[in-house]
Amino acid sequence: MSTQYNGVKEMNPRMKSQLYKTWLYFRRNHDRVLEVVFWPVITLVGMAFFITFVSKDPAYVAVAFLGTVGARVLWAAMEVGNTVQEEIYSQSLPQLVITPIKKWELVAAGLVSSAVKTSIVVLVLFGIWMLFMPLAIRDWALLLAGGIALFGFAATTALLILALMFAKGPRYGLLGWTLPEVIGLMSGVWYPVSVFPPAMQMVAYALPPTYGFECLRASASIGTANVPVMLLLTAAYLAVAYWLFSKSFDRAHKSGRLAKTD
Repeated sequence: MSTQYNGVKEMNPRMKSQLYKTWLYFRRNHDRVLEVVFWPVITLVGMAFFITFVSKDPAYVAVAFLGTVGARVLWAAMEVGNTVQEEIYSQSLPQLVITPIKKWELVAAGLVSSAVKTSIVVLVLFGIWMLFMPLAIRDWALLLAGGIALFGFAATTALLILALMFAKGPRYGLLGWTLPEVIGLMSGVWYPVSVFPPAMQMVAYALPPTYGFECLRASASIGTANVPVMLLLTAAYLAVAYWLFSKSFDRAHKSGRLAKTD
């Protein structure tokens, strides 16, 4: 019993150290703070003016806004991946690999910091959009479920990227900037996947974010949502991604491959 208790006590400082490191990095690098908030806000404001020009139909407004918010949640994958990339830029990656930090602590720290930043940005987006016109959310539970599912898949994407970084080298961290965009487009971020050709629809419905975006739209009474399939697919993808990450992390610890890769 005491051994387990001591183990829990030892976990917290290691995880907190990663969170504190992220906090210091953002406090000292204002360009990153601007980067995290600037692009989503610019996208949303541009979308707001466009929708106002085209139509003030509440359905169009909801699709534009919820798609932009969902896309930002998918971008949380980039923030989680930055946990390792920042170690590369600060030239402290070899020290990270040889530390006793556990796999789940590294992932959890990245997820917590990413969730905090994403939540702040989403609240800012809600505030800005309400300046233009009200957004009628009919089912806040569906909105929350869709957001959690999208964040879960963002974690999946981040784990796969980290697995590649540990296995093949830090250069694969660039996928954090591209995969969320591609996945969002394939998942119907601002449109139903019914606009795709049949083959693309099959691919889209194999991706959990498709159901997440449908869930967001359904929260505003636009379309329907399949919550059970969304949650099952998200959990399955996340479990597989963590398993791959775990294997890659263990091999990096044993071989020192990541620390030796430029």
